[in-house]
Amino acid sequence: MRYATASSISAELRLELNGRCAQVIAAHLTEEGLHASVRTIQRTLEQFGLLRKYGKWKKLHQSGLRPKADFPGDLVEIDTIHISTNLKRRLYIYTVIDVKTRYAFAHAAARLSASNTVTVVDRAKQYLPFEINCMQSDHGPEFGQFFTDKLGVRHRHSRVRKPNDNAHIERFNHHSRRVTAKPSQRCYTNQPSTTEISSVLQHQTKTPGLRITHSSRGGY
Repeated sequence: MRYATASSISAELRLELNGRCAQVIAAHLTEEGLHASVRTIQRTLEQFGLLRKYGKWKKLHQSGLRPKADFPGDLVEIDTIHISTNLKRRLYIYTVIDVKTRYAFAHAAARLSASNTVTVVDRAKQYLPFEINCMQSDHGPEFGQFFTDKLGVRHRHSRVRKPNDNAHIERFNHHSRRVTAKPSQRCYTNQPSTTEISSVLQHQTKTPGLRITHSSRGGY
């Protein structure tokens, strides 16, 4: 196996293939009888300045310092998780939690979009017994500029590769995934609806101050 040779021609292939990714270059090398790992190719491209680390239209959100959760509503985290069905379709669960009080809100939906996210936050505002001063999310497309413009309060994005920024919502998400995926706790059919997912969460998630709603817009 000629690893050195394979890595050395990766840059040439990158240019010949009009900037194709390391996985595609590795496949072409294999067809030519050469072998190099994807990570080796990526390092080679980086050395030649041919590796674009961020997408052409990717924006880095500058959100400022994380506020201290001294009072209810000072920092509310929001996230989404998905549940795969037996018919290769997905259902989505929006999760919201207040860092100070641990008041939580969840909403099951048939599709994921920025407009749906705004609707979920409006419902969460009606449920929570305090005003939201700052909402924190990751960099998902459902939390993009449209969501920020419609939110009406400060929107902070968590730091990239800093999972502890959203530690509270991640713990709630982990529990939600577990109770909806465990066969003994399922009460839904082969094609579960948002209503059935909500029922499972309501009965199996023992979180104080939790409110769960659902909708079927854009799907079943």
